[in-house]
Amino acid sequence: VEPWLNRVMDFSVQYEMKEGRIDFIGMTQMENDAAGRFLGTLVYSKWGTGIAPEVSEFLFRESEVMKWYKERVPAELGKLLTGYLGPVGVDAMVYREPGGALKLRHVVELNVRMTMGRVALELHKKTQPAKAGRLRILRKKQLGEEELSSLYSQDIHSQSIVINNPKTAREFIAVWTTLEG
Repeated sequence: VEPWLNRVMDFSVQYEMKEGRIDFIGMTQMENDAAGRFLGTLVYSKWGTGIAPEVSEFLFRESEVMKWYKERVPAELGKLLTGYLGPVGVDAMVYREPGGALKLRHVVELNVRMTMGRVALELHKKTQPAKAGRLRILRKKQLGEEELSSLYSQDIHSQSIVINNPKTAREFIAVWTTLEG
């Protein structure tokens, strides 16, 4: 059903389930294609920073987004995933109804594993947490020779860090970029 909805924004909420508690790790903005397939994720030092004003107002005022993902969802995860220890990601989205109203789909997908959103949050902590960052998953066969060549030559001082070896990667290349501003 999701590909037929008028998607406005996709996001991901990350948790860590530990013995007797569920820790809220953080939230990321997901970049998906029109069919909902993952392309990348954005991380900000403060989650609401990169959200369009109309969507931000809807999320923080009307739908009480932080109450949902800091209180309600963790309470339900504790009941749903009894005995599980480890990372959990909840994907969600804001969509627009035909009449123009924004709606929140609280749970699009529940991932009981390490997710790309969690990887992005961890990379953000370890690089420049005061700045925004983007984790992209590039399809190697869709890259031009010049773009692929630039990935081969990046060094530690670059704003982008290639996570896996582009020369030996078969299909995908993961790139973390610290964004300006």
